[in-house]
Amino acid sequence: MYSSLPYRYYEPVFVSHIRPRYGPKDGGTTVYVWGDNFLDLGDDFRCNFGTRSTKAYYVTDTFLWCRSAASDVVGKAMPFSVSLNRQQNSKQDVEYWYYNDPTLQKLIPDFGPLGGKQLVTLKGNNFYPFDFVNDVNNANDTFCMWGPLGKTPAKVVSSTEARCNSPPNTFTPPLTEVQLQLTLNNQNVTEGMEFIFFNPPGITEATPLRGPTYGGTEVHIYGNKFNHARDPVCIFGGITVDAKFVTPSHMTCLSPPFHKAGETTMTVKY
Repeated sequence: MYSSLPYRYYEPVFVSHIRPRYGPKDGGTTVYVWGDNFLDLGDDFRCNFGTRSTKAYYVTDTFLWCRSAASDVVGKAMPFSVSLNRQQNSKQDVEYWYYNDPTLQKLIPDFGPLGGKQLVTLKGNNFYPFDFVNDVNNANDTFCMWGPLGKTPAKVVSSTEARCNSPPNTFTPPLTEVQLQLTLNNQNVTEGMEFIFFNPPGITEATPLRGPTYGGTEVHIYGNKFNHARDPVCIFGGITVDAKFVTPSHMTCLSPPFHKAGETTMTVKY
């Protein structure tokens, strides 16, 4: 007496590389995997992140994707592999790294012109997850995400500071505000913070344009859309003083003391 069951042999799975190679410790990052001999074998088709696994999704025999598992370990390489039977795994030296979720706390400034190119400083925590790890460099995957306006490259200065430039606001009519987010892997993002776009105010007149060297002259500036200006200042020959909002078409500022008599320039900056 005997019983027979079908048993299938397959070529060993080979993994050449994955992207991204890193993601937040809570998991859920979509990881794309390239290699060879992938087979769609249902729930036995797995991606392994250290000792934890998630379902792999077959695309072709050389390409699959899966979502990263959650991890309690950060800042340390975790072996990545693929299995077709939940037992034997691919044997290539491929690593996946986890990091603590970054948090965004403040934008400086939190506004800018519709034309873009406003340098914005992002303040928060956990911006530099691989501070002392030479093997991983996520600089090319670090971006500011501007909602429907797309993304711009972000430069991480420290674990608590990053910088990027705002994109042009090309929508018609223009968007007045977007949620600005930071990503360290070109995928997972922080909670957003409001960034406001404005049409730069225009100046039609300023008076008087003269005063004594000891300063204190109240200069009246007239124009339009001053209500859209954020933290306006007047600059007299390199000396900056605050401007005072009066109405949507009227601001004032006091001239500062100046070291000598003569002409200089007065600039209004928003």
